[in-house]
Amino acid sequence: MMVRALPMFLLLAALAQAQQTSITGTISDSSGGTVPAAKVTATAKGGGSSHTALTNSSGFFALQALDAADYLVRVEVPGFTPLERSLTLLIG
Repeated sequence: MMVRALPMFLLLAALAQAQQTSITGTISDSSGGTVPAAKVTATAKGGGSSHTALTNSSGFFALQALDAADYLVRVEVPGFTPLERSLTLLIG
């Protein structure tokens, strides 16, 4: 099976909410087209919790109620190479 690389642009915004925060964004391909049904997982580094969301038909996702921490964010789309990025979430 041939696996193609999918260049994706992960647009992330951390939004402070009391003592927790969120990650929201839109997954798109190299041509700017949105990617529906992409699996987005944020895992706290150092053995922390994991949160997962699927993008909607517009490529939008939201991961809610995350603690401030360092995260590894992974985007998976069937048939494409997964994309991983490190992200630090802060409160305030």
